[in-house]
Amino acid sequence: MNKLTIFSVSALIILVSACRSKKSVVAPPVVVMKTDTASIMTAESLLGNSLNQWTWFSSKVELEFEQNGNTTKASAHSRMYKDSLIWVSAGMFGVEGYRILINKDSMVILNKLGRSYQVMSNQSLAGLSDAPLSVTQIQNLLLGKPVFALKFYKLIFGKDSALSIQYPQQKFTTSHYYKKAFLTVDSTSIKNQSSSNFVANYSNYSVIDGINFPINNDISAKSVNNSLRLKLEHSEVDFTTEVNFPFTIPASYEKTK
Repeated sequence: MNKLTIFSVSALIILVSACRSKKSVVAPPVVVMKTDTASIMTAESLLGNSLNQWTWFSSKVELEFEQNGNTTKASAHSRMYKDSLIWVSAGMFGVEGYRILINKDSMVILNKLGRSYQVMSNQSLAGLSDAPLSVTQIQNLLLGKPVFALKFYKLIFGKDSALSIQYPQQKFTTSHYYKKAFLTVDSTSIKNQSSSNFVANYSNYSVIDGINFPINNDISAKSVNNSLRLKLEHSEVDFTTEVNFPFTIPASYEKTK
């Protein structure tokens, strides 16, 4: 499995979710910022308070996945425990086809239709970067938050409402572009020195359980030999209900590489 394909699986895993209870949804409040102090601000001092704390996450999503011209529509359910677990159940027409579990060490994909399963180490989740994507970093991408700790980013003020943070590394650069009025991430970009790149656009932010969450995600990734696009629309988002993570591999299932 090539890097882009693995990364697309990772993106699909973190960005498809489901839950049980309906929540009130309101628009994020406008943030008042003193621009005359911008010269002494850092990414951490300006944006630190926007990183709301949470423990549990679940939501429902309708997704449209396009890869090299082929399009698939599906529904999925997932449950997440912060910094530790991501659980996904995905299928079509009410039939579960795949169940996926990511922990701190590995990702297991259960193919219920093919009666098989696959185990990959998190080293395989390198994607467009040349370092593994941790559970925390995958969850940050889902929530429309900076992938890495804010202390690594440089704060950049542009004209008018432009605001971004950037983290250049040896082989790739991660950038986040913000809506200045709300301090919410408008888009995330991960680019390396080759032609590979990953872009996630976030829209329709709503305050749910005190957390700004992007209801719509539009993700695209490209490399020399592959391209994909993933559109998601979330509903029934829940940051408060404790969930479990059922995952059993039947003895009759065959392990594949």
